[in-house]
Amino acid sequence: MAKIVERCETRAIPPAGGQVTTPSKRTGWIAVAVLHTAVVFSLGYLAGDRTTPAVAVPAAVPGGTPAPASPPPSPTPAGPTPTGWPRQSPIDDFAVKVVKVSTAKSLSDSLYGTHRPRSRFTLVRLSLRNRTDRPAHPPSNLPLRTADGREFAPAWEPTFGQTVLARRGTFNDVNPGAATTVVYVYDLPAGARPAEVAGRRL
Repeated sequence: MAKIVERCETRAIPPAGGQVTTPSKRTGWIAVAVLHTAVVFSLGYLAGDRTTPAVAVPAAVPGGTPAPASPPPSPTPAGPTPTGWPRQSPIDDFAVKVVKVSTAKSLSDSLYGTHRPRSRFTLVRLSLRNRTDRPAHPPSNLPLRTADGREFAPAWEPTFGQTVLARRGTFNDVNPGAATTVVYVYDLPAGARPAEVAGRRL
């Protein structure tokens, strides 16, 4: 009987430090640790949400494809040649002879009607002989030089009328060795004195 009582009164020896950790105390510490970990994790997650940069989403392009680049500008074309001027060969392709120089206050033809100058018309009739070995076109824009050094281009409509419509000559092909007559009509201002055409004195 004495041995039984002795076993019942035997108690566990506490560890160094004099404290005995009971199961209820261990459970409390574990709960505190889990709660602390959850709080830290939550704070870190919220902080991460605040610092995450926003990603810009590109706007959708209609049709699902990017718009094509604008084509480069087309180069500006050269200005057109004056209306009515036929193609022409250099005056050096012809042997030039001055046939007649005259003036007129007005000129008329069947196509363009009556022409009136600013002051007076100067008509220069030239004989042009093709001295090349190929067909050549009489120059239609042959300038006249005045005594004071100014140059004037012929007026095309009366020039065409006095040459082609009057059946004096042509601006078409002139065969090698052949000749034609061209009447160049210049609308000169008052006081202008004609001096030369194609290097020939008038």
